[in-house]
Amino acid sequence: MLEREQTSEDRLPQSVPTPEYMELDPGSTRLAVTHDGIAYYLASAQESQSACLYAVAQTDPEQFIGACGGLGFSDEIMHGTGIPLVGAADSYTLVADNADVRYLVADGWEQIHPNILIKG
Repeated sequence: MLEREQTSEDRLPQSVPTPEYMELDPGSTRLAVTHDGIAYYLASAQESQSACLYAVAQTDPEQFIGACGGLGFSDEIMHGTGIPLVGAADSYTLVADNADVRYLVADGWEQIHPNILIKG
């Protein structure tokens, strides 16, 4: 997904800061999927082996959450809970390409994109 050219739709809204410590590569952001009023963006870090997931409320882009996790350690890149967005899931997981997510789906997770699962 990150291999394709970035379009204007793929850029994070201007209201979403990207802290320097995350080393987010602004040219790497891609809108992965929208689900229940939340836009989910994928991105990579500039110089580390990390992938990032941002969830942004479509009706109020100032409501968002973002996190990054290391690549190559397991199928689950990062996992977060307590998304403070109206209408959002309680938990989310970013998984590697071609990850085996059967155990997550069996545990009640909903796969909304090949790399994104939500629960709650």
